[in-house]
Parts: sequence; structure tokens; C-alpha cells
Amino acid sequence: MKTIIRVGLVLALAVAHIPAQEAPVSLETAEQFRDAVAFGTSLAEVSAAADDMSLLQEMAERVLILDGIAASVTVYSVEEDDFYVEVELVSGSWDGMETVNVHSAYVVLDDPFFSEQVAEREPRDPPDDMILRNRRVLVAGRLVNVAEAPDGKLVPVIQAFQVRVIR
Repeated sequence: MKTIIRVGLVLALAVAHIPAQEAPVSLETAEQFRDAVAFGTSLAEVSAAADDMSLLQEMAERVLILDGIAASVTVYSVEEDDFYVEVELVSGSWDGMETVNVHSAYVVLDDPFFSEQVAEREPRDPPDDMILRNRRVLVAGRLVNVAEAPDGKLVPVIQAFQVRVIR
């Protein structure tokens, strides 16, 4: 039940944070909600689409709800006017019995709203809702770019509207 409530809050806040230059999104019907939010898109699908610009464009038009593990949390700046944190979100899937496929996206937190959820150094007793390496998180955001990973692989970049640690 707690997860359902959390997901509802994440979705409500995600839609409220859609950039102002876009047309307002009406969520008066279930169909309008389904048009605005891609609830069924997985991190594996977003990661696999990194090479397909038409599919990426289609995904960029909706709010994505993704879950995964925070493989890394890189704090670049915590200053209010220059806040910028990058979280590498990963998940995996088995391909047969011997191969694991790793799916990833970079999640950008560029709003001081997230300042209480991240820290430049991990505290000794971090709060349960702090985004830390190896914690599972739920992200609501929009696909904004594709970056090249150090190994040359293309990785989607998601601008986060809301992030919640899943316990």
C-alpha cells in the first residue's frame, strides 16, 4: 500500500514539474494520464532505444517512470543557483543462464529541490530517503539527451522531476 501511495505522489509531482514552455497537460481522464505518463516503459527499453532517434523522440514526449539501482551518485554542485547531481541508474536482465545484460541511464538532478536527498559525502547514519550508491530508486522524469559512456555505449539522459528511494 505504501508503494502505491508513493507512486501516486511521484506521478502527481512529476506532472506538476513539466516544463512551463510546453502546453499544459490535462489529467482529467485516465486516457489523458496514459498519454502523458509512460508507466509501462522499463529502464531496459529506454536503454535499448539509445540508438533509435525516432523511438527516443517518442519517449521524450512523455514522463517516464523508471526504477533501478543507483550505481553511482556524482555531486557536481550543491549551490542553490548551480545545483547539479548525476545518478547512474542501472538494472539487469538475464539472457539465458550465463549472460546478464546491464541497462543504464544517467539521471540528472538539477533542481535544489533534491538537496536534502543527496550529499557530497555519505553521512555516517544517512536518512532512509537519501539517494546513495546501491539503493533502489524510483525516478519520474523526461528523456532529454543521449550521452556517450566511457566504453562508447550510448546512454539515455533523464532529467528527474521526482526521485524516491524504494525500501
